[in-house]
Amino acid sequence: MNKSLLSTRKATDRNRAQRFFTCPLYALIIMGLMAIMIKLTDAQAAGPSLGESLSYIHNTPLAKAIELPGLDDTTYSLLDYRGKVVVVNYWATWCPPCVEEFPSMQALWDRLDQSDFEILAVNVGEASDDIKRFLNRFDPPIGFPVLLDRSMNTVKNWGVLGLPTTYIINKQGQLVYRTTGGREMNSDHIREKITELINK
Repeated sequence: MNKSLLSTRKATDRNRAQRFFTCPLYALIIMGLMAIMIKLTDAQAAGPSLGESLSYIHNTPLAKAIELPGLDDTTYSLLDYRGKVVVVNYWATWCPPCVEEFPSMQALWDRLDQSDFEILAVNVGEASDDIKRFLNRFDPPIGFPVLLDRSMNTVKNWGVLGLPTTYIINKQGQLVYRTTGGREMNSDHIREKITELINK
């Protein structure tokens, strides 16, 4: 057989073998990328996950003042809650983790005795009508006070850098825990930390 013909046939066979092994490899890569994209899409559709961690605030400084109108036209002052453990939550309706954690805050509020505990949900810069429309989606309805920081002076004074940001304040008005990002507020871990403060 002609040597050049033999070389050509070998090269052709080699190319066929390369295509045979390469095509499945490309297929596997594409399938892997598609699987990753599907997982990312599913995660986005499921929304942000809620954590349970809290950061302890060393030296437990006194909480800064809050004196704001509520959605119910009542004026709320943080000083009025001395003797109670208070959760102060800064939030907005456009914030997905804020929306996700709201039911867990309501569940926590229902679970604990309001004679020892309160939640103050401070909305940052939104109109009352927008907040009311947002709250109407919840069943059971939200029972804890919703405060209106329309000027956003309070959120600035507290040094909040992201939403949601939540503080847990002891009976003496001191900041004990802080967290930024959505939390499962009725989790065993968080509820135990709050109950410890209530029982002190």
